[in-house]
Amino acid sequence: MNADGKIFVGQRNDSPLEAWQMPQGGIDPGEDAEAAALRELGEETGVMPEHVELIAEAPGEFVYDLPPSCSAKCGRANGAARRSAGSCTASSAPMRT
Repeated sequence: MNADGKIFVGQRNDSPLEAWQMPQGGIDPGEDAEAAALRELGEETGVMPEHVELIAEAPGEFVYDLPPSCSAKCGRANGAARRSAGSCTASSAPMRT
C-alpha cells in the first residue's frame, strides 16, 4: 500500500492467460514470516526492504498444499505442505512513495 492507499497487483509473466496477483510466496525452512515476505516482495517486484514498513501481521499462519503441476515446477514433492508468506507480503509490507 502506498501513501495514496493504492495496493500493487502485478500481471504474471509465466502464463499465456491474463493473470494478476499480489506478490506472494512460501516461507523457506528456518525463515520467519517477515523475512519471507520481504524476500518474496524483492524477488517478485524488485522492491528492497529499506522501502517497506511492516504495518500488520496475519493472526495466524497459512499452510497450503501445492498441486502436482506446481510441486514439480518448484522442485517439491507432490502434496508437500508449504507455509505462506503471501498475506504478510501483500498487506504487511507496503511500498512507501
